[in-house]
Amino acid sequence: MWIQVGQPEEKAILKACGRSGEVRIYTAKSTAQSWWSGLGPKLQKARNLLMWQVDSASVESLAAMVQRSMSLLYSIQDGEIWVRDEKDAVLVALTPLH
Repeated sequence: MWIQVGQPEEKAILKACGRSGEVRIYTAKSTAQSWWSGLGPKLQKARNLLMWQVDSASVESLAAMVQRSMSLLYSIQDGEIWVRDEKDAVLVALTPLH
C-alpha cells in the first residue's frame, strides 16, 4: 500500500498506482476540489486509487493536540477515524474525492 498526504502530481500518482496494490491519498488543503477537478479525468482508469479530503475543522482540532512529547491512540471503525490523546478525542471527517 502506498499512502500520500498532500496533493501529489499526476505522474507520481500514476507511478504509485503501477507499483502498488492500493494507493491512498489524503489532502487537507482548501484547494482540494479544484486540484482534483484538474486531475480527476486523467486518473479515472486507476482502479486501485482512493482519495479523501480531510475536513479543515478536523485538521485544526488535530493541530491543537500537538505537543512536544505526545502519545496518540487511533481508532478506525465503521468508516470513522478517531484520534485520542490524554485529554481530547477528535473525529477526523473525510470526504471522498475518488
